[in-house]
Amino acid sequence: MKCYSGGCPTTKPSPITTQWKQAKTGVSREQGGYDSPDAEALRNFRRSIYAGDVEATKRLYVRLLGYGYTAQRFEQGIKASEPLSELSAKDGSRKAFVDSLTPYDRKMLEKAQVYEMRLSRLKLDARKIFPIEIQGVPAATRKVIQMYQGRARGDFLEEAMSR
Repeated sequence: MKCYSGGCPTTKPSPITTQWKQAKTGVSREQGGYDSPDAEALRNFRRSIYAGDVEATKRLYVRLLGYGYTAQRFEQGIKASEPLSELSAKDGSRKAFVDSLTPYDRKMLEKAQVYEMRLSRLKLDARKIFPIEIQGVPAATRKVIQMYQGRARGDFLEEAMSR
């Protein structure tokens, strides 16, 4: 199964959009951090949302707080997970990429887009789930994260996932 920029719910991402873009333009985006513990926790958090596994989502949420996740960081991760985020619609590369897909790959892209849509339900509420980063004051941000860890917002996660 091929995946699209983090948009595959069941396997480790293998972004064919990056490969396609590099073949067409000669420009590649450096992939990094996929093996870091916080990136793995975020990936698994997204998968648990996709699967509708509330208990795993709550457990991984607490882990993300332990890694210092803030609303801003979570929103950036969700934006980066959009299936075609690496390709510009303005220069036509997005359309050209989709036009080049086989029927099977189009089906996989559709699945990745469904995955992203499910995640985007929480995107609007990220500031209710995760603490807000206090720019320029890391000690204050850490204190807010500790407060969130003390009262993990599992009830809000459960409510958001049931919509």
